[in-house]
Amino acid sequence: MEIRKVDAGDVGPASALLVDNFVEDRGVTVLFQEHDPKYKGRVKEWFQATLRMMLANGQEAYGAFCGDELVGIALTTRAHYKPKLGSMLRWLIQVLISCGWRTVMKTARHDQHRAESFGGAAPLIVEFIAASAHHRRKGIGKALLAKVQERAQQLMIPVWLETTKAENLEIFQRSGYRLLGERGELAVMYYRMMKE
Repeated sequence: MEIRKVDAGDVGPASALLVDNFVEDRGVTVLFQEHDPKYKGRVKEWFQATLRMMLANGQEAYGAFCGDELVGIALTTRAHYKPKLGSMLRWLIQVLISCGWRTVMKTARHDQHRAESFGGAAPLIVEFIAASAHHRRKGIGKALLAKVQERAQQLMIPVWLETTKAENLEIFQRSGYRLLGERGELAVMYYRMMKE
């Protein structure tokens, strides 16, 4: 397994991997209209637009590769990340057309609310971290978290993440993350964590 940066050519497989891992996650489902028969396709469009925008603006994603196969991903952003106008408009148009205004607004609202938990810090944010179903329990997540932590140490900033699953708390705590608190938002409970 090799950990390396993901680039624009990896957006397709990275989006598919993220959809497989997060399509049923409450933090994602709440962004979309309930009982939508095209829901899974809309989630894929949202991930593709989001990945393209982040990569176009210098944010970093790390992939775990077995040969040419992407088997894990960690998508990160900086706390004060502001996308360029052109890439933001491309994201807005793609998400508006494929997902609707509700998804645009709920995405923006969530980003605004979570910034309040940084406590004055400007951390490296783990937006998403996932491993393919066939490669779980093989240390991929741990290796990706180590790569993110290495990058944060280079930048001399902490790492911040959130999860909607209480069962993930122990996993992250074993990797040195501490629970900052819980926040209910849009009918979802978010557990926010940081590693200095």
